[in-house]
Amino acid sequence: MTPGSGSPSVGQYEAELWDCQIGFDWRGCGYLTHRLIEYIRAGVVPITCPFGEEWPVREDVVLEDGVHGIFCSDPKDFAREAKSLLRDPAKIRQIRRHLLDLWQEKPLPRRRVVGFEKAKSGAGSASSRGR
Repeated sequence: MTPGSGSPSVGQYEAELWDCQIGFDWRGCGYLTHRLIEYIRAGVVPITCPFGEEWPVREDVVLEDGVHGIFCSDPKDFAREAKSLLRDPAKIRQIRRHLLDLWQEKPLPRRRVVGFEKAKSGAGSASSRGR
């Protein structure tokens, strides 16, 4: 945690994300959040509100319910969806595999993921960046 902030450091967040199975994608001002991209890269199964085919992640990437995550129209039900998914480890593995395949097939531009690559290799810790 960053001293006095009550929040984890960027390095801690990036390192711990690799160990997560499921993550909630709370929307901010738009559909595509940095958190969702981080989840895809790390193979974390997102539980999020539906996107619909009319709102692709980018022109050649449309996330599908049950394939790339779990879509739930009411965020109040995210916890229920997570509990259900945790009872089905095979489904978690399948969705994670689809997320990682998606990342390999259609990665985001390199400049957007440089922090993740550093964290994965251990070079992106908060202390190595002077935080």
